[in-house]
Amino acid sequence: MTENSDRKELERRLEQAKRAAALGNDPVTTERLQKLVKELEEQLRLSEEDHLASGRHDPAMWPLPDPVSRRNREKCSGFTSAAAARS
Repeated sequence: MTENSDRKELERRLEQAKRAAALGNDPVTTERLQKLVKELEEQLRLSEEDHLASGRHDPAMWPLPDPVSRRNREKCSGFTSAAAARS
């Protein structure tokens, strides 16, 4: 599999896990899905770092995403911090 298709697969799995976690299933399932989301985000981040370190970075083929904001991360995870609740 190519690097681009690996990245697409990670992104697809990440979005799928985020959607499933947002459904508000039972607490155990939600916790496991949140853990999966964190693992997939880490895999994607490491994949991007490896690619950049390889010196073969082509921005048109491998654009770097905007950093996930705390508010978006909380929205996806269903967790709301006190700071987010105030805003």
